[in-house]
Formats: sequence, C-alpha cells, structure tokens
Amino acid sequence: MNLCGAVMRQRCPSASFVCNARLIEHRFIITTRGVSSIVPALGSVVHGALWKLTCADEQALDAFEGAPIFYRQRRVTVETPIAGCVVAFAYVATNSQIGRPRPGYLDAVLAGAIERELPNNYIGEIASWSAPRMSAA
Repeated sequence: MNLCGAVMRQRCPSASFVCNARLIEHRFIITTRGVSSIVPALGSVVHGALWKLTCADEQALDAFEGAPIFYRQRRVTVETPIAGCVVAFAYVATNSQIGRPRPGYLDAVLAGAIERELPNNYIGEIASWSAPRMSAA
C-alpha cells in the first residue's frame, strides 16, 4: 500500500519518493489478516519503493501499520538504480501465515505497483494473489 504517492502523502505528508528498490531473497505474501508482507525466499525478489521519511512521518506510519502489534520494522538492504545498496526498513507482518487479500486491498497494491512502474512479471505475481490458493494436504 505504501507504493502509492497519494497514500503516502496522506499518511506521511513530508515523505519524499527516492526511487524504486529491490529486496533480494524475499517474496511478497498476503497474510491471514488479508494484508501484505514479505518473507525470506531464496531466488525471489520483492520490488518496492524507497521513501525518505522524517521522524514524524515514521511515527505516523508506525501508527498506521499497527507497529509493533501487526507489523515490525526490519532493517533490510535494498538495491537501487541510483544509490546502489541502501540500508532501509521494511514493515514485516508479525504473522506470516498465508491468507487471502481483504476486499479491495489487492487493487490498491496493484495500483501502487503500476504507478511505480514495477516490472510486469512482478505485477502479475501480486495479481496472482486474487486467485484461490491451494494448500498441500
């Protein structure tokens, strides 16, 4: 959800978009709460947005995300096209069990991914979460 400029302007008025970024060896998931998170996954990549935040923005985003109850900030090293590798933080759900997206949630995530011009195959990966998931018996 934090890909979308309008959403970030509402949540964090002083935030500024820096560039797109990639988190290697992780993948995008939807949790049983119906929201997104990331989990370690060899050979996978999560694409996202790197934002510059003030302390007030970070506090507002923590409150919106329900940190530390629903999400925790985790330091990660992301790859960027303009600054190389950068240490940033990502919100990681405290519950990483696989679930289904809340109604309308995935549409908002996809809108942000399209706005940021993330790779088409990654947008397709996100969109695939709208289909029912099969579980192993």
